[in-house]
Amino acid sequence: MHMNWLHGATPKEGPSGAVTIVTSLLSIALNTPVPADITMTGEVTLNGKVLCIGGVRSKTVAGIRAGAKRFIFHQSTRTGKRRWLE
Repeated sequence: MHMNWLHGATPKEGPSGAVTIVTSLLSIALNTPVPADITMTGEVTLNGKVLCIGGVRSKTVAGIRAGAKRFIFHQSTRTGKRRWLE
């Protein structure tokens, strides 16, 4: 399946919602709901690779305020960031 959103990578808030869109489509296809306490962010390439994005700290804080308990984002943004939650 190939889906193309025109101007998906145009500078704005960025393409970081792609991983959420892919997860939603997989949830529908597999008939498996995504737990409500998960938040995620990341760009996805045409090959399915999740790319690093910016603004992870503010997105994590917003997720915490919204009740998220688990976070999914590119692993390169994890190092040294755990102290944000303290």
